[in-house]
Amino acid sequence: MICYLVVGLFLLHHASCMEGIVKTLAGGGYPHVGAVDTCVDGPNSVDGALADTRFNYPWGIVYDKVKHSVYVADCGCPDTPHGNDRVRRVDLVTDVSTTSAGSSQGFANGVGLNAQFFHIAGMALDHKRQKMYIADSGNNAIRVMDLGTNEVSTFSGTHTDKAFKDGSLLTARFDNPQQLEYDDTNDRLFIADTDNHAIRVINVDSATPKVTTLTGRPDMEGFKDGSFAEAKWRHPTGMAYDVRKDVLYVSDHYNHAVRVLDLKKQTVTTIAGGGKSGDVDQRIFGHGLAMNYPEGIAIDPEHEVLYVAEFGNNCIRMISLIDHSLTVLAGSESYGSRDAVGTDAQFFHPTGLDLDAERKMLYVTDQYNHRVRAITALGNTEVAQNSAMLIQHLGKVDAYRDLMVHNRSSVFASTSIIAICLFMILLWFTSRYWRGFAGRHCDKYWKMKNAHKL
Repeated sequence: MICYLVVGLFLLHHASCMEGIVKTLAGGGYPHVGAVDTCVDGPNSVDGALADTRFNYPWGIVYDKVKHSVYVADCGCPDTPHGNDRVRRVDLVTDVSTTSAGSSQGFANGVGLNAQFFHIAGMALDHKRQKMYIADSGNNAIRVMDLGTNEVSTFSGTHTDKAFKDGSLLTARFDNPQQLEYDDTNDRLFIADTDNHAIRVINVDSATPKVTTLTGRPDMEGFKDGSFAEAKWRHPTGMAYDVRKDVLYVSDHYNHAVRVLDLKKQTVTTIAGGGKSGDVDQRIFGHGLAMNYPEGIAIDPEHEVLYVAEFGNNCIRMISLIDHSLTVLAGSESYGSRDAVGTDAQFFHPTGLDLDAERKMLYVTDQYNHRVRAITALGNTEVAQNSAMLIQHLGKVDAYRDLMVHNRSSVFASTSIIAICLFMILLWFTSRYWRGFAGRHCDKYWKMKNAHKL
């Protein structure tokens, strides 16, 4: 019996362990100091070995499963002369960062350093065409970069004015678009048109691609679920597409909520947070636990979970797609830059987020720390079994390779093991009962039989 209990509790502990190990992958220097509007800019774009790499307020991030790299939107401060405004590539094989495109703030098409951006934000990869779409938010445009040549051109919108207009690629207009998501299966580019409070889409594979609004518009700012036509938004940002269900998850930044667009039913539903900011333990009436300026978002369909970079709460949270419960994977409300396990780790306004689904690794732009961080996700075997031991271990190993996955067991498998263990314990108790029951009735039978003989 004791063996049953020990095994069951051991497996229950390890399966329910949901703390991520956080390690700085690249970047460093001094964190942001002061209020939000005291952004201190400078020529802080330094390439090379990851330990020597420097960023300046990095924003978007996207994982490239083909090149086993992450691309980082090194954003810089807006309206300052030294904005980095460039796309950086962190090679996870060689542990070296390079600049793919961009050099100084402005608007110019061209190859590599000849291209110019203004406050670049989210990015999305089109693996079929080997292109990357870039939300050039300050230029109110969507740019596209060839991953082979690093040539940058304008895909949609224009830098001359901001507006809200559907239509052909170059006649359409945006207002501070901040995040992108690409649907490889259906060749669709989703756009979070942030200051237009709208979600837009481009059918890239069409003979005549055009921009179409799915839901929201600038004169309908607010918070409301319902049909695409009825739904209201406040500065939507991060997005994650689930091809299995044909739904798009969106971080509704100023509504402090994560919402889902059902692209078949054309409806919008809130699944976490809603309307009011709060810390990780605060409850919002009618909406469960509160959120605080959610931004980057990524989906792991294997574990039925969404990962969210929560800008205001300085943490990475998980949303269960089964019951919509919220759990902290890493970080806490207090800001800092500590590499550690779970809530002992610290971030300073994490912004962009993407998942290496094969290795179960999350990559996060820790914006106000000017860093890129790596976090073990669900299914990664290096979970927090012994925090002190793991923190000591983190200081001895390579930033990336230490966090590689060797055994990607799923939460489903762990849950199944727990169920089996509980069943075994129940079976043990049941067998004890029936043995006792059978013993009592057998004794009664033999007593009755012997009494009859007498």
